Amino acid sequence: MSVVIKKRAENSIAHTIEHIEEQGYPITSVKYLDRILSFFKDLDRLKPLHQLCKKKSWAKFNYRCVVFEGKYVVAYKVEKQQVVICYFVHGAKLK
Repeated sequence: MSVVIKKRAENSIAHTIEHIEEQGYPITSVKYLDRILSFFKDLDRLKPLHQLCKKKSWAKFNYRCVVFEGKYVVAYKVEKQQVVICYFVHGAKLK
């Protein structure tokens, strides 16, 4: 199964990585990106699927939500033979 990252999630990840770099941690930012991408690849192996997102606007599209490293919420869906990453949002911004 392949992983597809939608543009809005990609932009959010890029912003997160840039923020880490701007704080003076370029090597850490690369390692963090590697952890994010590895986490996404592992989503297709997780059975059963995560619960539907609690955010109603996401749930109506049958997005599944999972927390990455206690800070970020990843909203994704499984289509055909793909895991589609729809959102990557800091949890505090969902409130």
